[in-house]
Amino acid sequence: MEDEDYEKGGARLAALFTAQGSGNSGAQTLQYQAPKQPKTSQGKTTPSILVAVPVQAFKYDASNNAVPAGKLGAAILGSQATSFFQFLLYQSKQQYSCQINIRPDFSFSVQANLYASFRDEQQQNWSIRFDDSSSLQKFVTFVAIAKSFSSNPPCLIAQDSDVVPSGRAVVTGDSVGIKYTGYLEEGGKPGKVFDTNQNKDKPFRVTLGEGKVVRGWEEGIVGMKKGGKRVLVIPPELAYGARGSPPTIPAKRYSFV
Repeated sequence: MEDEDYEKGGARLAALFTAQGSGNSGAQTLQYQAPKQPKTSQGKTTPSILVAVPVQAFKYDASNNAVPAGKLGAAILGSQATSFFQFLLYQSKQQYSCQINIRPDFSFSVQANLYASFRDEQQQNWSIRFDDSSSLQKFVTFVAIAKSFSSNPPCLIAQDSDVVPSGRAVVTGDSVGIKYTGYLEEGGKPGKVFDTNQNKDKPFRVTLGEGKVVRGWEEGIVGMKKGGKRVLVIPPELAYGARGSPPTIPAKRYSFV
């Protein structure tokens, strides 16, 4: 299977979730029927594809040996309307290898050399390797988003996006220096950048617990280690509230950092 088979928005990837019928060639070889979702006042809600990338997958056996599962597609799909999100590993010819209902406690751990590890619904250990760092970072971001919006109402999520360094974890009362980029949520995805200090020489310094930053920052940074990286999905009540911070932050808007 070629890498383009897994690209978001591609005909074959779309067919993975929508195509019907027998295993014909081309787009029809990717036929996964998304689970039926609860009806809303607008009728049925179909999960949408948030992200899909090619990965090398490995499944661990009873002796904890990594057994190659081949080149697979890794996808996250879901619906904010129903708070339903899934993580899938899939292949061609109507087959998928792993299916996980994402919840806020879903553990997705980034490892060295572009790997990430997780457990499926049967507590089976998996490891996947991404083709490049941008694919990994994009996927981790949508893991965090899915974890947050799988809760009703959505909750604060602090998802490590890189290998967790060794050393002491940050606690309330510590002074920390942070490099950050803040995005506004738009349609369940990172949208407009509303603030960043990535182009500045010095990091932003704050003492956790003093109330100088939004609660989502203070709570989401606790537990990090020096040199660590995280994606924070912050609900309005832990950020700028129902009023927002005009004109930069609209009312009741979620933010990603």
